[in-house]
Amino acid sequence: MALAIFQEVSIAFESFQAFGAVIGKGDSSFEPADLISNLISFYRIVKPELTEEVILNLSKELTAEQSVDVYRKYPGTFSDEKYKNRVFKPKYFPNEHCDGQPVFPKELNSIKPASKNSIFRDWMPIFDIHAGKPPISGSNKL
Repeated sequence: MALAIFQEVSIAFESFQAFGAVIGKGDSSFEPADLISNLISFYRIVKPELTEEVILNLSKELTAEQSVDVYRKYPGTFSDEKYKNRVFKPKYFPNEHCDGQPVFPKELNSIKPASKNSIFRDWMPIFDIHAGKPPISGSNKL
């Protein structure tokens, strides 16, 4: 249940950030690592044995120079729609620093989120207390 709620809130937050592109304040929503870094943080909290050291050992860490090299090979990584990541699965960028087929560590994929409508449901939107209908019906009173 906690993972499902956490994922829903993470998606909502990233969706709100998308308004930045509309109003000219940037386009940082759904960057390739956003949801994955959120997921890793979730696992670090609920599974304290997954320390930073353990997580780094589970993943193939690149040097800063290697990371910059990969970034330069994919211009627009943080703004181009084709690189946006709207799911909790890593988006991989093929490069010469990582060999073989990338595999997301099972330790960071061991909790299954509850399904919507199984044991939880959508809440009424907080700002739409009238369920999408005008609050006044035939009256001039507010």
